[in-house]
Amino acid sequence: MKTTHAAGLISLAIAGISMNVAGGTNWTNTDSTYPPGATQSWDVPANWGGALPATGSGITITNSGAALLSSTQSMGTIIIGNSAAGGSLYIGGTGDLSFSDTGNTTFRLYNTGPVRAEVASGGKLTVGGAITLGSGSASAKFVSAGTVSAKYVQVSGGGTYNMTGGSLTATQTYASVNPVNGTFQQSGGAVSSSGGALQLGATGVYEISGGSISMGSGTGLYFSGATASSGGTIRVVGSSASNISFGGLRYVAANDGNNAKYSFVLDNAANHITPITLINNGNSGAVLRTGATLEVGLNGGVLLSGTNTFTILTRPSGTDTAWGSGPGALWTDSTGTTKNTLKVSLAAGADKGTLDATGSGSVSFGASNYGYVDLTHVNLAQPLELLVDVTGGTLSNFTTALTNAGVTWAANSGAYDLKLTLDPTVSGGTKFAWDLGKIDAAMQMQSIAIIPEPASFGLIAMGAAALMLRRRHR
Repeated sequence: MKTTHAAGLISLAIAGISMNVAGGTNWTNTDSTYPPGATQSWDVPANWGGALPATGSGITITNSGAALLSSTQSMGTIIIGNSAAGGSLYIGGTGDLSFSDTGNTTFRLYNTGPVRAEVASGGKLTVGGAITLGSGSASAKFVSAGTVSAKYVQVSGGGTYNMTGGSLTATQTYASVNPVNGTFQQSGGAVSSSGGALQLGATGVYEISGGSISMGSGTGLYFSGATASSGGTIRVVGSSASNISFGGLRYVAANDGNNAKYSFVLDNAANHITPITLINNGNSGAVLRTGATLEVGLNGGVLLSGTNTFTILTRPSGTDTAWGSGPGALWTDSTGTTKNTLKVSLAAGADKGTLDATGSGSVSFGASNYGYVDLTHVNLAQPLELLVDVTGGTLSNFTTALTNAGVTWAANSGAYDLKLTLDPTVSGGTKFAWDLGKIDAAMQMQSIAIIPEPASFGLIAMGAAALMLRRRHR
């Protein structure tokens, strides 16, 4: 009897330990308020079912709750989501969270329900293995402004990794950042891997509009897929990125390179575009396959540029001259004076005329979805105001795009729909270009006028009066 009683006590003790550990590995607070507040703190035992998780534990947040980490913790693995309820993790500015597991599923965001993880500025996340997000029909989002390091990052299933600042360091010597069929958006911070690659899957997208990326001494930009329609997209938006460089270029198979897309969106800032630099040839000889798409557009549909030629990609000396299928109707591509520099120029066929600030002050043409005009006698030391007349489509689509591009605009009365304010000292020059195709395919430009300086107003008064008779587009 004594032996049986003792065994029973031991069994109860073991059961109690098991329950305590289980309670400490699953987040139980269902409060989904985001960003989470103090009552959702990681350091409150009740939020873990009564006991904080032990060092090295495998933990889960799958009950819709949102956890706030403001302390230093070291775990084994984590799963966020993997249920219809989903879950969230917010690492605050004083938070320091590390995971010791070195496997491919160390830090997982499963998006079968709403799921999100965020590292705030000042926060730190160290993952011995991989960060993987996206596997279901809903969206998984990882937002980072702090210090993040991992073996590699994989984005799939429609997931999004949104990097706004801080740093991301990947240690794997290949595929260190891998948007398989998800999106990696970088608007700030530094992404780096000394021996790794940005690997783009069949429908993966890497978009950079700020910060920097530097990948590998060999296979730095790597296109891979599993079907005849594979490819992937690397998109450079504007000129705010400080560096975009890859050790080399590689494709797994011909179809990967043939279907790859190199997308450049020029903006209204001084340099207009940050070019991609290929430092070494890589396995594919730094050749953009002839089936690849080279796409050049305008941020917000307008651009004031001091030149009509922009360098978008450079590669090592002595490489092949093949550059892909070329950009769209507004642009022509040219290797310039060296075959190792890819430049784009405004196409002569898109020239809609000359707008003279001291002459007629306006230019009209047949409706055009894209084009550019040469501005002459413009005072480059002060802001420039243009009036634009458009037809078709929804005007608010255009004005929203202008706002997103940093272009000041106002509704205008009379013959012209809008007044745009452009600063030549910022965007630097005498060509005004537009491409409305991606803003609203039904919208077209019809005419442009310049608002004169007081000294030149008298020269164009008669022309302006005539223009007021034109029917205003609604």
